[in-house]
Amino acid sequence: MLSSRDHRILRLLSKREYTTAASLAEELEIGVKTVRTRIKEMNPEIRKSGVEILSKPRYGYYIVSSTPGGLERLLEENGGEEKKIPETGAERVNYLLAYLLNQKEYVKAENLCEFLYISRGTLTAALREVEKTYQQYGLALEKKPGYGMKVTGTEFQIRQCMTELFVKHDGLEGIGSTRRADKMRLLGQLVYECVRSYDVTLSESGYHDFVEHLYVALRRIRRGCLVEEQEVDFLGSREIGFAEELSKRIEEALGIRIPSCERTYFALQLAGKSGISVPDSGKECAENDRTNREMERLIDRMLDMVNQEFGVDLRGNRELRRALLRHMIPFAIRMRYQIGQHNLMLSEIKEHYIFAYTIASQAAGILREYFKAEISDDEIGELAEIFELALEQREAAKRKFSILIVCASGASSSQLLKYKYSREFRENIDQIYVCNRYELAGFDFAKVDYVFTTVPLEMPVPVPVLEVSSFLKEGDVAAVRGLFERESRDCLDEYYQRELFFPGIAGESREEVLNNLCECVREKQGLPEDFYGSVIRREQISPTDYGGLVAIPHPDQVYSARTFAAVAVLQKPVWWSRNEVQVVILTVVGSEEDPKLEKFYEATTDLILRPGDIRYLVEHPDYDTFLRMLRK
Repeated sequence: MLSSRDHRILRLLSKREYTTAASLAEELEIGVKTVRTRIKEMNPEIRKSGVEILSKPRYGYYIVSSTPGGLERLLEENGGEEKKIPETGAERVNYLLAYLLNQKEYVKAENLCEFLYISRGTLTAALREVEKTYQQYGLALEKKPGYGMKVTGTEFQIRQCMTELFVKHDGLEGIGSTRRADKMRLLGQLVYECVRSYDVTLSESGYHDFVEHLYVALRRIRRGCLVEEQEVDFLGSREIGFAEELSKRIEEALGIRIPSCERTYFALQLAGKSGISVPDSGKECAENDRTNREMERLIDRMLDMVNQEFGVDLRGNRELRRALLRHMIPFAIRMRYQIGQHNLMLSEIKEHYIFAYTIASQAAGILREYFKAEISDDEIGELAEIFELALEQREAAKRKFSILIVCASGASSSQLLKYKYSREFRENIDQIYVCNRYELAGFDFAKVDYVFTTVPLEMPVPVPVLEVSSFLKEGDVAAVRGLFERESRDCLDEYYQRELFFPGIAGESREEVLNNLCECVREKQGLPEDFYGSVIRREQISPTDYGGLVAIPHPDQVYSARTFAAVAVLQKPVWWSRNEVQVVILTVVGSEEDPKLEKFYEATTDLILRPGDIRYLVEHPDYDTFLRMLRK
């Protein structure tokens, strides 16, 4: 039986009259020597079908067939064979990732080369990619002269790697997708029965994630690869009971013994995805209290940072604090034991909750420092959802306006118009007063922010006036809504000034762009020389490119009494950290209390969410265009 690579060689040769070994090697991503060896080894087998590969000097290889239809039959017979040997560079990397993870002993490079039909150089290139991937999970590829190589790391790390790379994306090596799906359906049913018994709350993604980790764990247990014993005094009795019950059900259904260390592993995976810890004993309560106090201190630091850097004071929001605490308990478990979290909504969160994601990214810097580990985008997305809810609630409770409607018609028409305004602008209006033109002189204007009148006014009034129709037409709705929006964004030129708008800033890298921009800002604002260093330090803690060609860097300390921002439109995009950037909004939050600061961030993030406007700004980089877009 021919291998999949042998079959590809025959296919390539059948399409051309002559093909050189170098051409075959390039298309198959293997060495020229390997090509010649495979053809030499293949010929005795294909001669049985009346087919042979010959060579002609200066032309290359060609196929001859002494039997009519012999080559076609040979290709057809071997065309349906399932791939056993990876052919492309990506396939080889995936194969090596899975193969090496499943080996307990050292594996020699020459054995891998022989099995994969590749040169030593090709293997070395593939192993470089393999090692990069392993490093993301805390794993290493240990190489020992005379013995070979093997994966080193904890069993926790190996399982996390296996789950992320092979179960979520394409299945473990040697396991058919149908068989894997059947096994996971059975495990899912067993987990569901325990979820109902123990009243556990799991999100859909958390549920699937738990089942996937369970599937990998059982494969490892069967191979004799057990997790390390863990100190888990903080686990509640419900997690432990859940794990015990699930282990018994698995033992009965699959005939596999679950050791105590693996039952603890199940409980940890559950605790990292549900947050159901409800301590019963005094010892559990004491440990839970210690954990809660530590997490509350972290939450205090996070909310202090949000207030300091964004001017958004959420410190007194008890509902937010409770939500963060519920999140932080399982989060701490995931960080401590390197348990992965998969956020199915991550791309949507980044796109639609950009301000909340910005806040969460900065807050993650505090968590990174505390846990001494990187915080994944999936985890930042979870935090962003919590902050987004608090921001939405805060927006719903924002200041509303009181208005006076001056109407020349009768009382019924006045009340009808009042009702229309209250219905159309309920999110903007607090109180509505109604009077006619003759009652206007005695009205207390201290009670209102605006006057909307259906008739010309003959007397001056101390608040803004807008003339509207008697029937609240479509044009009136747009004019009134625009007035309310302008009220909230009229302050933007206090932060964005013409002298701090810099079109055409040059730079080949993030650092070069920031250095050039910081120098321009220093000259205009008289800032100290360490300003650039402060901005770079903050950027290294948590990058500020959030997509849409925009980055919003800022320093890690206060440099000004008042808040201001500088804008740079780059000559060409540069790679920042995760995305390309061509518009840089450098914000410097001042030391003075500023009740309008949240409006500044709202308008700025709202603009970032409009990619069409950002592209237009790149094409038309001028201050007036920028400010007009901010006030949309």
